[in-house]
Amino acid sequence: MLANKVVKELGGVTALAKLMSLSQSAVSHWLVRGVPKNYMVRNKLAELLEKKLVNPDPLIKELRDG
Repeated sequence: MLANKVVKELGGVTALAKLMSLSQSAVSHWLVRGVPKNYMVRNKLAELLEKKLVNPDPLIKELRDG
């Protein structure tokens, strides 16, 4: 699932919650319900992935397509 991949790549629920200025429970809900369709959330995640990963393109494509 996309949410699992994104959360793992960005350091886990706690780290990602801090990066996104969200609660841990909000991010952990993504693991059950998936990454929100919200454009701003997905763009922020893409930005974070670009900074962290050597080759973020596959995950970013999945974020934008999903």
